[in-house]
Amino acid sequence: YIEQDALYRKFHLEEPWDSEHNKALIKEMPKTYACPSNPAPPGMTPYRAATGDNMPFSLTKVRTLANITDGTSNTIAIVEAEELVPWTQPDEFPLDDDVLAMSKKLGSKHPGGINAAFFDGSVRFLKASTDPRLIHALFTPDGGEVIDRRQLDGPPPSARPIPPRRAVPTPAPAVDDTRPAALLPAVQAAREAARRAQCTNNLKQIMLALHNHHDTYTKFPAASIVADDGTPLLSWRVAILPYIEQQALYEQFRMNEPWDSPHNKALLKEMPIEFACPSQKLVEGMTHYRAVAGPGFGFEIDRGTSFAEFTDGTSNTIMVIEANDAVPWTKPDPPMPIDKLAALFGSAHPGVYCVAFADGSVRTLPNGLDANVLKALATRAGSEVILPEKLIPKPNR
Repeated sequence: YIEQDALYRKFHLEEPWDSEHNKALIKEMPKTYACPSNPAPPGMTPYRAATGDNMPFSLTKVRTLANITDGTSNTIAIVEAEELVPWTQPDEFPLDDDVLAMSKKLGSKHPGGINAAFFDGSVRFLKASTDPRLIHALFTPDGGEVIDRRQLDGPPPSARPIPPRRAVPTPAPAVDDTRPAALLPAVQAAREAARRAQCTNNLKQIMLALHNHHDTYTKFPAASIVADDGTPLLSWRVAILPYIEQQALYEQFRMNEPWDSPHNKALLKEMPIEFACPSQKLVEGMTHYRAVAGPGFGFEIDRGTSFAEFTDGTSNTIMVIEANDAVPWTKPDPPMPIDKLAALFGSAHPGVYCVAFADGSVRTLPNGLDANVLKALATRAGSEVILPEKLIPKPNR
């Protein structure tokens, strides 16, 4: 899952981490497990998983995302620790109810705090001054603690001290300086990069919600919530609301009414921010995130699909795309015509658009990609061979 399948196959999985064969592989630690701010001996990592009966990683029982009732955005999965360990050694990093002792086990070389990865896929910087009791609450998956995010993010801007005003220097003589205009493209590019990063994160949150749904029901949601007679009523985006911490909004919908009934239509304005790409012109209740839906695609219209049906591989099958045209977020996505996929895919990002694959990854694809490649990426069991060089757009002639 981090593109290290060849290394994975080298391990003797029936032997312990420190067997003669497996121990020789410690030196091949992927860079993913190394913190650049923390120079360490080869094969040693600071990234640890908290273990214990009351922690996400239990040594005695299997947990699923459905068991994280505190919310995936409120529960730490991986954290930086003071003590480095061999990356292949089974992680025994017990964090017990002694919160002060627990906090002393955490640490990094970053000034002022540590990085922590949460189960929703986000990474947050926890200040060294953070209350140890709050950190302990963030580790427990089902402790029922109330998390005050103000303690994590610092005081709101209005509460922060205003820096003293500096004396205004006497202006220098006017000169012909074109640097501000020259810097404008760089500033615009930086802003777009930040917007695209947010768009990518939105799609990751959507895919995490879809995986949580699959974890609960052993299948993804259908593209549409349908009536007893098969009539599409509401979108899959409504079906995943409980998995993006929008249970209260989910319960406001009347599931036996269409998306544009007077009651349900009034909820269009409540669209969660996860469904809005910041690079697009935002229109209330409209989204550019669409399901690749239809026979043979990741989403079937009236039934859920399971991982076992993705014989092309979940990393080779697109589930959710950025589309050129926005749609009401609660409206069911219709089947996508397989011969017109290239016309549907698109975004406001220069030269590319973001797509989410069934394995949860999000990638950018270039505009002008061959239509046959898009068809192959859209089908879940088409047995097509997708070569890396095919992901290069065709030149304009």
